[in-house]
Amino acid sequence: WYQYGSHQTKAIDIEGFPVRKSIDCISDFYPLEDIYAFFGEALPDKFGHLNVYHLRFVGWTKDKNKIIAAHITGGSPVDAKKRKKIYIQCLIHAREWPTGTVCMCYTKSILMNYDAMTNGGDPQTNTQRDYFQKFKEIEFIIVPVVNPDGYKYSWSEGKIERPEQIAKQNKRGSVRMWRTNINGVDLNRNFNVYPNIAKAEYKKKKESARTPTKMLQAADINPGDPNNPELETKAVMDYFKENQPIAGAVDIHTADQQIYYPKIPLNEEYNSKLEFIAKQVALAMSTILGKPPTGFPLFGTMQLDYKNFGGTFSQWVADKSKGKIWSITMELRMYTIQWHKFIVTRDKLPEMFRDAARGLHAFIRIALGWKDYIP
Repeated sequence: WYQYGSHQTKAIDIEGFPVRKSIDCISDFYPLEDIYAFFGEALPDKFGHLNVYHLRFVGWTKDKNKIIAAHITGGSPVDAKKRKKIYIQCLIHAREWPTGTVCMCYTKSILMNYDAMTNGGDPQTNTQRDYFQKFKEIEFIIVPVVNPDGYKYSWSEGKIERPEQIAKQNKRGSVRMWRTNINGVDLNRNFNVYPNIAKAEYKKKKESARTPTKMLQAADINPGDPNNPELETKAVMDYFKENQPIAGAVDIHTADQQIYYPKIPLNEEYNSKLEFIAKQVALAMSTILGKPPTGFPLFGTMQLDYKNFGGTFSQWVADKSKGKIWSITMELRMYTIQWHKFIVTRDKLPEMFRDAARGLHAFIRIALGWKDYIP
């Protein structure tokens, strides 16, 4: 067991993982073993004295990899039902490596600022100051890798072997392009919400695919059976329900440079407010000190209408909570319009994290009922 102050939770078994306590989350991508060592060893070693950080077990995958969640709060376990919680998840799609870096860095930034302010230091941002002042009232839940099997496979060598993803003679067949879980199911189409829409989208793309790229893109949105969800999907759904009340949820992706927000039936008040939140997040991610960054287009917003989209995590949150939980999908900055835009170079990570942090600050402030966004 790990024991951090009043928190006592089952330890995460990371036996056999290379422990890299000096991981600089902002400068590189990291394989699954290093991400888990970062959350299971590096952060507890550096910030365990704060008594605000602990890990929990979310669920198992087919390949017996663990899904873990980091919890950060200044409150005690007995107050868990009273705290306002923010849920953030990354790497539901295996190939979207930058999102793992973002989850690592955002977790570390919360702890670093709390540590500095505990010792009389100044916050990096106004929002970080507010986190510190209200740390007993809020809780962050961060799931860094929703799809550990697929992510681990995307770091392996060789070509994709599944017949559906057939472009084996060029880089489109590389495992670096792997999006789904190890069963070939897109976990972000596998949630039990509007499943017939998700299945119809997949069927249409599959039947119309005539080139290797189109076949790959069709296979990438295979929803599986949302009525009998994958192990990863079920674990996330169960864990999300267990940790209520949650005020807001963010699913981080690369790289459409959009904020997607769900539309649910018969709740125009929720839909309208969520549209406002999405626009505030997009604005925050588009600006540096209040001005659009030179040379880059602005982030946009797009509504996920239940008549045209189905099976996504953000839709499941909005629909199953009946509009009580704010839910968005955050697509990070893109650097090319090519179909492999989710692949970026390491030097882009600092600005991708900066964008994401500003967007998360904006979302969190509004979801928690604080003022509208301020840097």
